[in-house]
Amino acid sequence: MALSDAAREAISKNQLFQELGFNIPPFALLSDNQSTLAIAQEPIQHRWAKHIRIRYDFIRDAYRQEEIPLPGYVTTREQTADVLTKALHPVAHNGCISLMGIKSTLSNALYPSS
Repeated sequence: MALSDAAREAISKNQLFQELGFNIPPFALLSDNQSTLAIAQEPIQHRWAKHIRIRYDFIRDAYRQEEIPLPGYVTTREQTADVLTKALHPVAHNGCISLMGIKSTLSNALYPSS
């Protein structure tokens, strides 16, 4: 479900940039859900995914038309966005913050990573 929302956002942002005259490549979407990526990339009908078929069909069509590249799986440890969506252990929080290139002196002082 999140991949579908991200795909719609990425496509609309790319269209906006094109209308403004910026020629940028499509945004690549990474996911930590292997099942979602498999359904999005392959036209296999899964019985357990009937209730969300429209969303997967949208992602699959956008992928086929090369509106969004799906480079593949990213492990949960490398999922930088988790810091924005989940309550994380301080070590995981600091890892996400550093992946984003942000240095937080407060969180490092309170929760050293070692």
